[in-house]
Amino acid sequence: MFVHNRVGFPLFYLGEDSQQKETITNLGNQVSGMLERVMKNSRFLMGEELHFWEMQFQKKVFILQKIPNQDAYLTIVGNQNVNSGYIRLEIKKNLDDLSKLL
Repeated sequence: MFVHNRVGFPLFYLGEDSQQKETITNLGNQVSGMLERVMKNSRFLMGEELHFWEMQFQKKVFILQKIPNQDAYLTIVGNQNVNSGYIRLEIKKNLDDLSKLL
């Protein structure tokens, strides 16, 4: 799980200690690239700002949530067996508090 700005710069990271700084930086760069493309397409298709995005891969789940009143996003990468509905519920319950912390 990490919080990053729109260009992928990590503001906060919580994960295994074994993760290298390069891994987090690379993930931030990848997420910012995906985010930019999705935002362009969402504006074109629906004319709205992206607030929540979930992708399920064969072995991983990717969740991205816009943090209100901030130019920041919460990104969670989990294993395929994670309960993404529960994660989304917890994000909704704590999103305002997270926004105030930044």
